[in-house]
Amino acid sequence: MRLAAFAGLCGLAAWRYAAVEVPAPAARALLVAAIATAAAGAMIVPVRVSERAGLRTRRQIILLRGGAIVLALVIALLVIGVPAHLLLHPGRWGHLAHELDEGLQAIGTTLWPYAGHDTWTRLAIRVPLVVLPLAAAAIGFWPGRRLEARRVAALALLLTLYVLGVIDSNDRAFTLEGLALVVLVAAWLWLPGMRRRRAGAALAWLGLAGALAAVLATGLGNRPPWLDYRGWNLLGLRTAGTTFAWDETYGPISWPRTNRVMFTVRAARRQFWKVTTLDRFDGLRFVRSGTNAGSDHDLPLPLNDTWYAFATVTIRGLEANPLPSEQGTTLGLNSAAPIVHDADGTARAAGSPLHDGSSYTVLSYDPAPRPAELRAAPRKYPHEYLRYTDFDLPAPGQTGLDVAASDPARAGRFLTSRTIGAPAAGSSPGAVPAVRRRILDSPYGPMYRLARKLAGAARSPYDVAVSIESYLKANLGYNEQPPRRRYPLEAFLFEDSTGYCQQFSGAMALMLRMDGIPARVAVGFLPGSYDAATHSYQVRETDAHAWVEVYFSGTGWVPFNPTPSRVIGRPQRFPLYESSRTVNALQALSATVGSARASSGEQRPKPPAARPRHAGALGAGWIVAAAVLLLALAALVGRWLIGWVRLRRSLAGDCELACAELARALRRFGYATAPTATLAQLERLVWVHAGAQAASYVRLLRERRYGEGAARVARLRDRRRLRRGLSARLGLDHRLRGLWALPPGTLAWRVGGLAGAAGRRAQVGGP
Repeated sequence: MRLAAFAGLCGLAAWRYAAVEVPAPAARALLVAAIATAAAGAMIVPVRVSERAGLRTRRQIILLRGGAIVLALVIALLVIGVPAHLLLHPGRWGHLAHELDEGLQAIGTTLWPYAGHDTWTRLAIRVPLVVLPLAAAAIGFWPGRRLEARRVAALALLLTLYVLGVIDSNDRAFTLEGLALVVLVAAWLWLPGMRRRRAGAALAWLGLAGALAAVLATGLGNRPPWLDYRGWNLLGLRTAGTTFAWDETYGPISWPRTNRVMFTVRAARRQFWKVTTLDRFDGLRFVRSGTNAGSDHDLPLPLNDTWYAFATVTIRGLEANPLPSEQGTTLGLNSAAPIVHDADGTARAAGSPLHDGSSYTVLSYDPAPRPAELRAAPRKYPHEYLRYTDFDLPAPGQTGLDVAASDPARAGRFLTSRTIGAPAAGSSPGAVPAVRRRILDSPYGPMYRLARKLAGAARSPYDVAVSIESYLKANLGYNEQPPRRRYPLEAFLFEDSTGYCQQFSGAMALMLRMDGIPARVAVGFLPGSYDAATHSYQVRETDAHAWVEVYFSGTGWVPFNPTPSRVIGRPQRFPLYESSRTVNALQALSATVGSARASSGEQRPKPPAARPRHAGALGAGWIVAAAVLLLALAALVGRWLIGWVRLRRSLAGDCELACAELARALRRFGYATAPTATLAQLERLVWVHAGAQAASYVRLLRERRYGEGAARVARLRDRRRLRRGLSARLGLDHRLRGLWALPPGTLAWRVGGLAGAAGRRAQVGGP
């Protein structure tokens, strides 16, 4: 029976954990669960086989069981997809470990559920699917001492596997699955040792608990948390939030890389969450100049009505200034706090940064074109976008070894004596021979040659961008601790060949500018992980990211992500169109915004208001459930107080109720006592099975009931010693049974109504 319960638990946990991948390897997961169940059965079989074959030594039995676990481990690893030529050849285990380690590096920052195509990342994700069930089988079924404790440990391992699947999958409803889990847990812990006469009551209590939990679970997913541990404010001190410096430095990563949630977003689709843009290359790095003429110039005409979107952002652990918004061009924010739009379109709080729990709604113009539309975009673009082809050549004293030596971001400054750029839209800076010689004579000469080579066979700016993006992904590796170099981007391409998102985005944006294509670096966060319970994206510290935006005539700024997808997952470069409901809701807004762009005199529309969150609002079902819980709690408290008073009176008086409780408790513990047993006989029984301290409670009851009145009154601590003595050696099930038979501080249930009959049974035949 316990093996069957283990099979159900293992299968459910493995099936749920398989959902962390898209598509889910459900068949592999269930097969691994079957292998773990067979290994659990093998923990018992070797004992019987050894007795028949005459193998009675402990070492041989251990070897048989250990061999079964090892064999199951090998078969399970083959089932999840580990290559046989690496697993079965000891000389290649080093290569296998290296590949799995490479796959593990992606897990900490990937998007969940994982939809990427890297084989070793998928294998690394599946490793817990093998290790946890087999460890649970070995711990829970290996014969020996402390079986109850080891079975609880095995259950904890399987529940860990199940919870990991729940957290990282996108399924929305777990009610029926949760009921099945409750039944399996109860069967694993109590079913094999349960008596038939108690099975009906156990099923009734289990059904009641499951039904109540199902009612409560229906509203948990869409409600604010009852207790938000991130918002604890101990002694009036607010926990400091995380801040980011967004200018690129290209040195080893030193900012936070934990899984702490920075903010949550409720939006119609998954995308990058942009904080600001870096538009100036100062000779070494991309920085924010703050010299944009305004976000209106980022909107191409005519506008596409289907490319408007809005999102609701809730700050959690981020010191939000500037504010994260959607990938596209921000048109407005609706917030209780005053918001300021800088010249380059970056939004920030006018006063202090927004605190934890603050929410605002963003309206943005977010192009989502298809590749064919981008290939058809003309090479010509408005004159004001020429500035996004400019870049500075390094000064003689500039060096990436000292970040402070590079030019600071100065408001209102963009051009210097070292700035070069495209002479006209559609041409490269090298179209002027003198400028071309300056570039080739600079430290960026090799990068310029590479950029022109990658653009040579491309027929459109889109093909150039794809060519550069593909080259970076295919030829350079990811490393968050690259060495500092005097010219970081040049060393990234031709010396180190490794870096992280800053190097990838900076190199692509600079090469695009060398080809005369308007480009800039966008900084912010990856889409994060989707929480189906709250219908929002959870964005964490590890999601901080930099990517590239390329301008296309008639479309606007389009994101490209040159960082290898193995590390950051596979976010869609061109997100799906909004649902028809979202499009219909925004068409009126887009028409008004378009007319405002045409200077019709109408006021810019305000973004849609954030959906109100009523932390204390409860539906009718919640009110009924809360009332039932309060009534049940009041009844239990009242019953406990009544039992406490009656128990104290009985111990100080004739002990009739206490004797009746004692006789009933012994029967609940499984002792077959005769109806005519005396208190002296019960005392002897307790002394033999539970010790002298436990038997002292029975002796005090006997002396009090049949003595002269001078006998010492039994106390609650004496009764507690009796309960501990009777249940100490019988496992977790009997400990819980002891709490039911002799509840702390109060009289057992139903003892009062049977006091007369039970008391007479306890005293028949004299003391």
